[in-house]
Parts: sequence; C-alpha cells; structure tokens
Amino acid sequence: MYDITAYLTIKNKTFYTVLTYYVDGIRKIKWVSTGFKENESKKKAEKKLIQIRDEFKNKLETITTTKTEDKKVQILFSDFMIKWLDMIKHQVEESTYTGYKRQIEGRIKEYFTKNSVMLEDLKPVHILDFYNWLYSQGLKGTTVTKYHANIRKALDYAVQTDLIPNNPAIKVGRPQQEQFIADYYNEEELNNLFKVVKNTTLELIVYLTAFYGLRRSEVLGIRWSAIDFENKTITITRGNSNNESKYITAEEILASYTQIVEKVVTEEVEIPYFAANCFTEAPA
Repeated sequence: MYDITAYLTIKNKTFYTVLTYYVDGIRKIKWVSTGFKENESKKKAEKKLIQIRDEFKNKLETITTTKTEDKKVQILFSDFMIKWLDMIKHQVEESTYTGYKRQIEGRIKEYFTKNSVMLEDLKPVHILDFYNWLYSQGLKGTTVTKYHANIRKALDYAVQTDLIPNNPAIKVGRPQQEQFIADYYNEEELNNLFKVVKNTTLELIVYLTAFYGLRRSEVLGIRWSAIDFENKTITITRGNSNNESKYITAEEILASYTQIVEKVVTEEVEIPYFAANCFTEAPA
C-alpha cells in the first residue's frame, strides 16, 4: 500500500495537485494539472485533487503489486504500455494524451500482442524489430521517431518505479527523420481552391489559413470572443502549446490578402467577409 499525500498549488495560473509518496524508502513528487485555472472554483479543484490522488494510487498499486522481494515483475510489455497510458492521463495536455493513446492502442498493441514479450525481457532488438515493422507499414522516419519517444518515456517510468533495472530503448538509436520540404500551392492551385470552397462552410477557414498561414488548430480555435472590433485585432490563443498569444491586425490580414491577389489575379476571388467587414460589426 502506498501512503500518498496531496495538496493544491498554483503554477502558470492553473491549480496543480502535488503528490508525495515513497518507493522503497525514496521520496518522490509528482505534479498533475487539475485543469482548472486559478480564477475558477477552488472547490472544484479540490474535488479534482481527490480524484487524481485516488486514481494515481490505484494505478501505481496495479502496476507494482506483482513485484515481490524474491520474484520479478510478470507483466507483458503491451499491458504495461496500456497501464502507463492510464497513468499519464492527467499529467499531459489532452491533445498529447490523444496522440499517445492512438499509438499505444493502435500499432503498439497490435504488434506486441502478436509478438508478445514480458516487460522484464524486453531488449533493444525487440524495439528495433517493432520500428522495422512500422517502416514496413509505410510509416516515415518522423512518425517512427514519435513512437520511439513515447516508448522511451514509458520505459523511463518503469525504471523509476523499479519495474525494470534499465531502459532498453536508450540503446536503440533514434530513427532518422526525413528532411521536411514544404510544398506550397502555386497561383493556379490557390485560385482553384478558392473556387471550390466558395459559398461553403470551409470558405472562411480556407481564407484565414491562406491569407495568414495559421495552423489548423489555431484557425479552428478562433471564437468571436477572440475578435476585438474596437482595436481591430484577432487574438490567436488556442492551438499554441506554449500558451502564448498571437495578435493579428486587420491591416496585416488585408496586406496579406493584397499580396496574394497581386499573384492570383481573378475576378472571382472576392475579399472574404472577415477581412472586409467583421472588424466593424458582428453578423446579425
């Protein structure tokens, strides 16, 4: 049984649960975000603290109960990865967790269910064989690198909790990533794109992306509350992992629009609503 203490603290304007526990006499501390900002209800954060503490305790005991003084841990690597996924659920951003979940419950589970190996018996060669299988599935080096990073993190946790003595992924070289070569729409392609999305629900999204180069998550995260009609700016906050804001002025968007139109000369490309009107009044 683990005696875990927990208390609330504020970090980056967010309530965090700080967990303190001991493993083999060694004091360990873990920070877990409650997901509540400091200006939100503290009672909700305290309730979340209890949930986080209890879930962490259950997961920790589930992973480590099979270990005894005279007996090694008996757990399949694929099962361990699933348990690790549950463990980190409250420690990472939702988008990060979704990426981990897709990999672990997808190809990692598929491969290591067919090619089962115990966590304690996992060797660098097993990991290399898995990477080669990923390549055979058509994945690129950049994607395989993400699998490598996640497996290494999970095995680091296994070492920290004394499930295994060392991390075999450390001995596996990082997969080589292909050089990224950006591919841009030419004038004809961009003009055709504007024609295709004209008068559709995608028109505004395409214009915003084409005129200012926003990421998908950024353009999809824009809300009316992000538009300052008085100062004629749009604040881009969603989709930024560093929580920093971007400010786009009406003049900048119109300047971007002008540059594109100079290249894509067509009578069918009209100034989109957001660039022409939305800074003066909201739609009815």
